[in-house]
Amino acid sequence: MEIPPGMEDRAGISGHASQEAVYAVCVVFTLLMGLMVVARMCTRVFIAKQTGLDDAFIVLAAVFSLMYCIGTYNQAEQGMGLHVWDPAINMVDMSIFFWVALWSYYTALGFTKLSILLQYLRIFPQENFRKACFGMMGVTVIWTLWAVFSSMIMCVPVSAFWTTTDFFHDPRCLSRVKTWYANSAINFVTDLIITLLPIGVIRSLEIPKRQKNLLYLVFCIGLVTCLIGALRCIFVYPIMVNPDQTWHSAMFSIWSAVEVNVAILCSCAPTLKGLVQRVWPQFLKSLGSRYGSRGSRGKSGREDSDATAVGTNKSTSESDSLHKSKDICEVESQSPKKPSPTLLGFRRSLFKPFSSTTHSSLASCYGGSKSEDEDVLFDNMARAPSRKGCLTPSKSRHEEHGIEVQTSVDQFVMVKFEPKPEPEAHKTVVGSGPSARDPFDDDQEERDIQRAAWSSS
Repeated sequence: MEIPPGMEDRAGISGHASQEAVYAVCVVFTLLMGLMVVARMCTRVFIAKQTGLDDAFIVLAAVFSLMYCIGTYNQAEQGMGLHVWDPAINMVDMSIFFWVALWSYYTALGFTKLSILLQYLRIFPQENFRKACFGMMGVTVIWTLWAVFSSMIMCVPVSAFWTTTDFFHDPRCLSRVKTWYANSAINFVTDLIITLLPIGVIRSLEIPKRQKNLLYLVFCIGLVTCLIGALRCIFVYPIMVNPDQTWHSAMFSIWSAVEVNVAILCSCAPTLKGLVQRVWPQFLKSLGSRYGSRGSRGKSGREDSDATAVGTNKSTSESDSLHKSKDICEVESQSPKKPSPTLLGFRRSLFKPFSSTTHSSLASCYGGSKSEDEDVLFDNMARAPSRKGCLTPSKSRHEEHGIEVQTSVDQFVMVKFEPKPEPEAHKTVVGSGPSARDPFDDDQEERDIQRAAWSSS
């Protein structure tokens, strides 16, 4: 088709894509996003039983992402991807669907960011980290409100958005180019900060290097969203400088659809551990053996699976085994049962992430069970004592054995034992001396043996 004078490409970067490409991207990525959200909710409700406000926000993000993709799909049906002079284009209807898609896009991104930050609050107890999360939540809320309302009320009256003949220079409307670029820049920066927030916490963990790198990979998967957001910004320019805007707007809409859906996918991916563990346990077992989930040694030479358990009130024959280090799964199995959830697994309050005294471990938050945690990715965060400032423990006591279990969201588990005083009548007297020997006092046992040897000589 011959291009009319004045409609030539002025950007040097084509923003064109076919209508079929728009249909395919919207349908495929929306289905993937929906399946991931459903899988996340199944994991949290039926497996982990640890639902929270972050899950509610990701469901809202999925709803607005669906609205965006429906709006983009309808834009293509009304002529997006065709030349502006094509008689098949219905410009008014296409602009209305574009208006709906624009503020739905920003709303979905805002809820996704808030969901990720709320998830951080559930699993990381460090005070400074939590302050940073709350600060980013404030920035995200302000940016989302501005982006949504500047899109809804970009023109006064609002109907000027789809009735104007001068899409970029109508005096009744805000500067669309400046507004879009400003929103995109803030979106990119906040995505980058939110993605990199946990890196400092992970660096403080004393775990083998390969396991730490695996955690980096899990938490830095959001960098994919940052890259897609940068690519989306590139395709604003062809729309801005070319008069044939319907022809060059398809790539902008495609990358927007990819960004919002991939952001939700990335936020849901780390939460599916429990579901994968149920459906495909061999996958996590292979990863666990590869990364030394049990019995591997770090650089310090200590067993990664050690958790100290000292002393007992049982017989002397059992003391050796009780002096040995216990695996984290054995320690967790002795802790009191979790409170039973309410309807559909939701606890009494969805605002649990805001409490500094109630944190879920990574295993429970992501769906691992007591006996199965030995095979999953995050158990290795429990292997070594924490550094200063990295542990804000919660305590529980097993009354029968007197075992105090300290756990944090990093799954650092240290078992302290305070032996109950044994009655004098039950203490065993060794040798000819008058002192009684405590069966857990190794030094006392050695002294009694030496005393017996001296008396016999």
